[in-house]
Amino acid sequence: MNDGVKTGKQQPLLEIRNLRVELNQARGKGRLSVLDGVSLSVSKGEIVGIVGESGCGKSVLSLSVLGLLPNAMQMTEGEIWYKGKHPLHQLRDKELRGFRGKELSMVFQDPMSSLNDGLTVGTQVIETLRLHLGCSRKEAVERTVRLFRKVGLSRPEALLSEYPHQLSGGMRQRIMIAMAVSCNPGLLIADEPTTALDVTIQAQILDLMKKIREEDGTSIPTCRSRWSEVTSDEYYTTPLERRKNSCGRFYLGGYHNNGGHQREKVFCRPVSCTVAGARFRLVSFTANSRCRPLPFRRHLHH
Repeated sequence: MNDGVKTGKQQPLLEIRNLRVELNQARGKGRLSVLDGVSLSVSKGEIVGIVGESGCGKSVLSLSVLGLLPNAMQMTEGEIWYKGKHPLHQLRDKELRGFRGKELSMVFQDPMSSLNDGLTVGTQVIETLRLHLGCSRKEAVERTVRLFRKVGLSRPEALLSEYPHQLSGGMRQRIMIAMAVSCNPGLLIADEPTTALDVTIQAQILDLMKKIREEDGTSIPTCRSRWSEVTSDEYYTTPLERRKNSCGRFYLGGYHNNGGHQREKVFCRPVSCTVAGARFRLVSFTANSRCRPLPFRRHLHH
């Protein structure tokens, strides 16, 4: 019997069930729980905002889906299903390579160090296309130029021969996004895609991510350290989109979603431990009411 198959409703594109990841500490100090019982699902064409402070486990969750955990970390419990029929948690690295880039892709959080400084940006995108799609070099070059235009880069032909150190942070991140969507993946994980970028460029990157979702129907789990980015109109422009998209909070390796994937409920009734751990005042809101601050709570309640 296939545990990933469900009937009676649409199958999520990605489903994570009770995921637990542990870190083997040095000098025989035992294991440290990094993720503890994380469960979430992502539907086709949905943006899921995952919010939490630095070090809470957002990036580890993203790497777990792609099977890119460091050697010191191990997934000890849980399941990760893609399209309800591919058990990513059971696949070997060689089998996962067939999914990475083509079906599952990721935008890493540091655009300054994510690209290879020894290769031109054109070479890096062209290599991805030829590896996963098997196209000729000429076709790969043409597709790369179109991708650069799609992500809002000017003079795309000239960029093919430029190196990462010659580009600004915003341009590098656009290159990373172009590479990530080059094979039209069904799932695009965005791990802090606006890190180290100024506010204006951050807004442009958020707009670009939303455009990709609208044009390609790509599902986008996106990790954030600030609530403001999940509430921004770059992601949610209409009440319908607010209902379709979802968000939740990460705290101490756990994922909390007490809003039933409805963003307004998440902010109006936050998990108190997340509010305390993040050490800032959240703002709750509804469609027809004024904003009011939520009080800081010193004690953690689970």
